[in-house]
Amino acid sequence: MSLEVLIPEERLKARIEELGRRISDDYRGKTVHLVCVLKGAYTFLSDLARNIDVPVLMVSTRGRRRSLTLAELLPYAFDKRDL
Repeated sequence: MSLEVLIPEERLKARIEELGRRISDDYRGKTVHLVCVLKGAYTFLSDLARNIDVPVLMVSTRGRRRSLTLAELLPYAFDKRDL
């Protein structure tokens, strides 16, 4: 069985960069909250966060078996430069 590439890597990178610029423009002066809830989506969300030029709070529910409270989410806050 061979896998077919549907979207070339360069096209994905360009789109993620574009999304990062648009989010940065739309949320200038604010903090962006990114929540990763889909298994396997953390890589995409990390790439997106690296392309956002405003403060980012990013949380992943990876490995979680229950919902998180706000108090549990706060320690996960970090600036995108920490990625």
